[in-house]
Amino acid sequence: MFRILKENLSSHPTISLEGLISLLVNKGKLKVHVGIYNGFVRCIDSFRAYIDACFDMLDEKKYQALFGNGLKIYTLPHETPPALYGSTAEISNSLVSNGSVVEGKVINSVISRNVYIGKGAVVKDSIIFSNTRIEEGAKVTDCLVDKYAIISKDHSIGGSKASPLYIRQDARI
Repeated sequence: MFRILKENLSSHPTISLEGLISLLVNKGKLKVHVGIYNGFVRCIDSFRAYIDACFDMLDEKKYQALFGNGLKIYTLPHETPPALYGSTAEISNSLVSNGSVVEGKVINSVISRNVYIGKGAVVKDSIIFSNTRIEEGAKVTDCLVDKYAIISKDHSIGGSKASPLYIRQDARI
């Protein structure tokens, strides 16, 4: 379908996607089939929309609307152990993925696979990508921390709700 759209877009450079699809359907070059879906859906077309969609998963009703409808969601499996919560861990209203080790505090956050959160560290209102280390005593608030980043011991970083701070992949802070 993308090949057909791309080929025809060059001859109609100012047409909208909706208009191009309609044109191709009317010419018999494209068949469209429609199915009704009444579950949760979210358009992710910007940094802000991505963050909002991640935090939507902390809302139990939205989470159930996406995952509790009986539809299968296929994903790539990873051979990682379950998350490990240390004796000093405190978790509230957060999603913590498999392979993670949490010894600090996680509040209203989404934690991806294989993340380490050290003792005394606090992660709040943030999204932490895979294979990231938040070392002892570090504070992370209103951030999106990309994979393989390290937030050093006792270091504090933060953005705001309106403007979350993005920490690039492989960053050492």
